[in-house]
Amino acid sequence: WLDRNDFGDKGVELLSHTKHLSSLQVLSLAGNKLTDSALSSLASSKNLTHLKRLFIQNNFFGSKGVHALAKSETMVSLEILYLKQNQLRINGAKALANASAFQNLKELYLGRTQLGNDGLAQLCNGEIWSSLVTLSLAQNGLDDKSVKMLAETELFPKLITLDLYNNNISDGAVDAIR
Repeated sequence: WLDRNDFGDKGVELLSHTKHLSSLQVLSLAGNKLTDSALSSLASSKNLTHLKRLFIQNNFFGSKGVHALAKSETMVSLEILYLKQNQLRINGAKALANASAFQNLKELYLGRTQLGNDGLAQLCNGEIWSSLVTLSLAQNGLDDKSVKMLAETELFPKLITLDLYNNNISDGAVDAIR
């Protein structure tokens, strides 16, 4: 775990090109002030192909970094991805929805990524969610419209856990999906 070490983009670049980590399955870089550049380094690494769990929450990257990860040949083994507390917004959601790299993803954590209803709509347009069992959308400004979208989509056939903590969802939305 390399959390909260001010590791930075340069540190991630060096780490990504270290051949001695070619068996690494879990990498946690939370709270290191990482930008899109760091995610591009991870995405282009030829040494992190066995990575199953990536924790990169609470950093400073946005949709460009997510787009790089989403298209990466390195990230195809990922099963768990923590992106919460970053600036993904609608373009980040679009990148995720079209992510060829995330076919094996089982858990996706997107809390506090400023998705809103439009970002969720982008996620619901994706076709890669067949393995997803956990989806966290906490604190994203979602409302009743989002709940309806989630209730009507068939894109999450294996979903067991849905986290909608601290959004703007009314009792009426819950009643509407029964």
